[in-house]
Amino acid sequence: MLKELQHIAQSIDELIAHDHFPAQLQPTALREAVIDYPRRGGKRLRPALLLWSCGLLGGMEEIALPAAAAVEIYHNWTLVHDDIIDEDDFRRNAPTCHRQLAGWGSENYGLHERLADKFGRDFAILAGDVQQAWAADMLLRLADNAKVSERLANALSRRLHQVVNCQLISGEALDVAFGYREAVRGAEVEEMMSLKTGILLQFCAEAGAAIALNSTDFEIQEIKKLGQFALQAGLAFQLKDDWLGIFGEP
Repeated sequence: MLKELQHIAQSIDELIAHDHFPAQLQPTALREAVIDYPRRGGKRLRPALLLWSCGLLGGMEEIALPAAAAVEIYHNWTLVHDDIIDEDDFRRNAPTCHRQLAGWGSENYGLHERLADKFGRDFAILAGDVQQAWAADMLLRLADNAKVSERLANALSRRLHQVVNCQLISGEALDVAFGYREAVRGAEVEEMMSLKTGILLQFCAEAGAAIALNSTDFEIQEIKKLGQFALQAGLAFQLKDDWLGIFGEP
């Protein structure tokens, strides 16, 4: 499985690295910020889940590659914004997006610390916004393949940006709000984690299954069951990630 995951990561890396979308961005600082996190690699679990769900139901995984790259790019905007909210300085053993941009502003514009920090945050927010648009563009390219209907590509794009967006951002907002409350119930934490992390993994499994079946009916049992599995996997992943964040070594 590890070898297969590495193969998927390589395919996603190549697709992202050679994509034309970021080339049109200005200025250079924004363009570099947009492609930075996606180029840093990572586990690529979300693309793998999408491709494996597609293959499980008899679909051709190479057809689903644009969708797999799209969910990885989409995931990265959440990381960029999350790092700003959490005021984190490092991501994947390198400075976070807003910290790198603060350094860029200081070096290229001679900004003092306070203005450099604001520049970094402002540009990182914009970078995350662009990554959302990039993910949408990549997802719609599914329809470039004759074996995927334009209707399905549009349905997946709507589902990502109308359902997942609302729930994922709600989960992030709940997480932020919990920090200002004196007490939070366990059920509330579980709901927050399901929204913040599980919902995108659920989409990955459902999208891969839908592409395999070339269907926009997300009530099909195979699609629903894979989505439910992925949602629970996302909850387990977030529990472990938060435990490491509290008790693990940096």
